[in-house]
Amino acid sequence: MVKYKKVKPEITEGFLDKLFGKLATSAASKAIKDIQKKDPELGKLIATAQDLRKRGEARLAKMTKQERDDEWADMVDKYM
Repeated sequence: MVKYKKVKPEITEGFLDKLFGKLATSAASKAIKDIQKKDPELGKLIATAQDLRKRGEARLAKMTKQERDDEWADMVDKYM
């Protein structure tokens, strides 16, 4: 008789999160490509926004938690 390995709920949830995240990302990419074809000016703006997001995420990934917290506190003090 076959004994199946019990799968923890966290593993299943992680898999589903990644699956649906990838689906949403690909759907968004397809929609952006459609927008770029229909309205090139708006498409350029969206591409610029995506580039800025990637650069921001890369910058945050290089920072330590303490640096991120300090920068967040500085922004809150400055703008709020």
